[in-house]
Amino acid sequence: MDSSNRLYFMDNLRSLTIILVVALHTSLCYMAFAPEWWYVLDPERSLFFTAVVLVLDVFIMPVMFYISGYFLFASLRKHGTGRFLKGKSMRIALPWVVGVLVLAPPLAYMIYFSRQIPVSYLDFFTHDFWGKAYQQAHYWFIGVLMGFVLVTTALASAFPSLVKKPGQQKAPGPLFHVGFVALASLLFLGVSLAFPLDSWIHPGYVFVFQPVRIGGLFLFFLLGIYCEQSGWFTPGGYEPKALPWGVLALISGALYLYMKLIFPEPKLTTLLLKATNAALFNTFCYTCIIWLLALCKTCFNQTGPLRKHFSDNSYGSYYVHQFFVFGVSYGLTKVQLPVFLKFSLTFTLAVTLSWATSSLMRSSAAMRRVF
Repeated sequence: MDSSNRLYFMDNLRSLTIILVVALHTSLCYMAFAPEWWYVLDPERSLFFTAVVLVLDVFIMPVMFYISGYFLFASLRKHGTGRFLKGKSMRIALPWVVGVLVLAPPLAYMIYFSRQIPVSYLDFFTHDFWGKAYQQAHYWFIGVLMGFVLVTTALASAFPSLVKKPGQQKAPGPLFHVGFVALASLLFLGVSLAFPLDSWIHPGYVFVFQPVRIGGLFLFFLLGIYCEQSGWFTPGGYEPKALPWGVLALISGALYLYMKLIFPEPKLTTLLLKATNAALFNTFCYTCIIWLLALCKTCFNQTGPLRKHFSDNSYGSYYVHQFFVFGVSYGLTKVQLPVFLKFSLTFTLAVTLSWATSSLMRSSAAMRRVF
């Protein structure tokens, strides 16, 4: 896509999403009823940050998969399968492997270090990390994305007609939106009958994901592909309106948050409650993503030096941000400050240092090929 037709709002939405990821991971350090395993937990916590986590955790990763899917076939058409996969290996597979083997272990060790558990890092890495403490930190996203890329590329190779140039279509009717939410909700509900909502698994130590959500993430990845193929957001193509979608997102988000606060997972004891939770989760997720797309297309479809800087460094900042979130939040655990000030300091420093680190990394021509 040449610069005259570039969808700058997608770049800006990606930058905004990464900032919200930092906000989510910072809020987890200060939320009431935080997961017991979370890397750093401050003694001072607030129910406000619990609400922030419950809301942000719904749509952040789906919108990242949507954006990745939207540009997938355009890149495949431009480069061809061989060059496309070579590029993805450099930009996705290599950072994923390095993240899992080199960077995720010290992040996971923060669970022990922040709680003064008397286990050395060497013992942790050689024993617990490859057992009960195994995880990929936030690099799980890169791994799952690579899996999705490989699956869709294989399908495109088997059925070349799928990789067509974007066309124009009539605006999708209500049945399209309802059908997508219904399918995502059914997948969510079906898996939630067998797995806890927030559980993580790592089959074969390769991919790490939440079973209840993985189907929905793939659907949003496919939705991005579908929207690009159907000409959404291109001249003459379908463009959703921000106001009605914003209203729907606000209503469904309020209902979802209310249900999560009144009926946390241990209280989701009946099929009706589980189904309601699945429907509200996916309705809020879908409406919020379409609203964000519409809002950014309307208000933020421009570029400039600052926006370009944030866009260019969004991937690199995502890659390193947890080191700054946990480093700063741990340093503040013994400092007597109001919890909202602690959050503000952690969030601001983490965003600033993450983008600065990414900019420094990208000063190398070799690193720019990756990040």
